[in-house]
Amino acid sequence: MKLSKYLIIVLFISLNAVNVQGQKMEVVNKYMPTDLTKDTLFITYFNNFKKLVRNNDKDGLANLISYDQPKLHVTLDKIGGKPNETIYKTINNRNDFLILYPRIFDRRMREMLAKQEIKDLSLMSEGIMLNRGQVWWRYYKDKNKIVISFLANSKTVFPPKS
Repeated sequence: MKLSKYLIIVLFISLNAVNVQGQKMEVVNKYMPTDLTKDTLFITYFNNFKKLVRNNDKDGLANLISYDQPKLHVTLDKIGGKPNETIYKTINNRNDFLILYPRIFDRRMREMLAKQEIKDLSLMSEGIMLNRGQVWWRYYKDKNKIVISFLANSKTVFPPKS
C-alpha cells in the first residue's frame, strides 16, 4: 500500500515536470513587456536615462524618481566600514536624492552605465534589472510610467578588478 502511494506521487511529479518543460515561461508582472528591444516607451526612457547619467545631470535624474510609492531604495558602501559592509537608505524626497547623488552616480557607476544597452537588461518579476543589480526599474505600462526603484553602488555589485 505504501509503495503504491509513493509510485503515484513520483508519477504525478514526473508528469508535471514534463508538462512544465514544454510551457513557455511568462513574466509575472502582466504590464511588463516581454521584449524590451521592441518597447518604444522603455527605449526612449532608457536612452534619456543614459544621457542624463553621461551628462552628470542630477536634476534630470531626480525627475525620473517617484517620491511617492514605491520608495526608491539605495545600497552604498559604508564609509569607514569593513570590506563589503553596506548601508541601505530610503530616498524620501528630492533633497535626499541630491545629497546622495555623488555617492550613487560616481565615476565607476557612470562608466558602467555608459556601456549598457537594452539587450543587457534582465526582465524579472520584480522589475527590470541592469547588469548585476546596480539599477532596478518598475514598469507601469498601464500608467505609461517607468520609475527607478532601486540603486546599488557598492563593492558587492562592483567586484574588484582582478
